Amino acid sequence: MLEIATFGAIDAESDERLGEYFVTTPTYERLVKQQRYVALGRKGSGKTALYRELLDSANAETFVTGLGFADYPWGAHNETGNAQASPGERYLASWRFLILVELAKQVLRDEAVRDREVAAGLRDFIEKTWGRVDFSHRDFYGKKEYELVGEVKPQFSGASLFSIGRRRVERQKMGEALAATLSWLEEALARTMLPEHKLLRSVR
Repeated sequence: MLEIATFGAIDAESDERLGEYFVTTPTYERLVKQQRYVALGRKGSGKTALYRELLDSANAETFVTGLGFADYPWGAHNETGNAQASPGERYLASWRFLILVELAKQVLRDEAVRDREVAAGLRDFIEKTWGRVDFSHRDFYGKKEYELVGEVKPQFSGASLFSIGRRRVERQKMGEALAATLSWLEEALARTMLPEHKLLRSVR
């Protein structure tokens, strides 16, 4: 008779053997295939198990970023809202900014990129803003001022864009000033990521 000393810890957070007996479910498959982007459920319904399994699914073609918000500086993030936008879209730009930079951090950890000049521009932007590529997302809005892209030139040319289009913006005014930076980040990532690359954002 097979004896099982333990079937795991009481919760997924403290279960070191979760990956050994994680059961792949339709919910997990839909998240991996990006047919769904959010998993909702009551406490104990398996959200953390999904989160941890997604983190374990990272490979050469799939970038996975795990973001926890237990100690996140919500007060600082609240200052980045766009006062000119509707309440439902007030923080859309600031969340897009965080997500795109987190993706850039993942791409820069991979040696395989499509355009090394553009990748150098991404690295330059992150290092000049946060000091290093591997900074924590909890430090994302810890600065009082940010050096953002002033405008996107038609002759996009990687790192050189930053030498002609940067401007310093206070954190409280970021919400109204992020449009050009978001456009540049999206274009830079499109030129840097390989076609087979995909991103999974695992957040809890």
